[in-house]
Amino acid sequence: MTFDTSEGAYLYYLKYANEKGFAVAKRSSRKGRDGNVRHVGFECCRAGKARVRTSNPVKPRPQTKIECQARVNVVIDPDGKWRLSHVVLEHNHEQSPTKARYFKSNRVLNEHVKRKLELNDQAGIRVYKTYDSLQIEAGGPDKLPFFKKYCRNHLDKASISYLERPQGIF
Repeated sequence: MTFDTSEGAYLYYLKYANEKGFAVAKRSSRKGRDGNVRHVGFECCRAGKARVRTSNPVKPRPQTKIECQARVNVVIDPDGKWRLSHVVLEHNHEQSPTKARYFKSNRVLNEHVKRKLELNDQAGIRVYKTYDSLQIEAGGPDKLPFFKKYCRNHLDKASISYLERPQGIF
């Protein structure tokens, strides 16, 4: 399987992970002698070994890292296409497609939603009403990959960036 960019491979694996019910992280990349990225690795967010960093050994904190081996590596071919070089799909933990929307890698506001939030904010429509309309568009609250809090956070960031612009430039 080939992709035009490493980002395309990441988005494909992210979609697969969302359907299966696990989170994805970009973990490794290597550059060639020319300074360009030649290898990129994506793996399950539960990969790796947990470091115990608790100050109270009586009340240990729960760990998310359990050495899951699921991963996908992509390398660039001489013709400029990215191809899968190594694929491991077996997980050593339970996967839950119904909870996939709660994972950080799956909580994304796309450009359409951002623009709608900003326009409705300028029109004086409150965030909860915009969020409710987005839920109806998507077919229910479980179909949206983000929460109302992310909408508020985006509007806070957008208003700060608007205030930082020099006056007179729109």
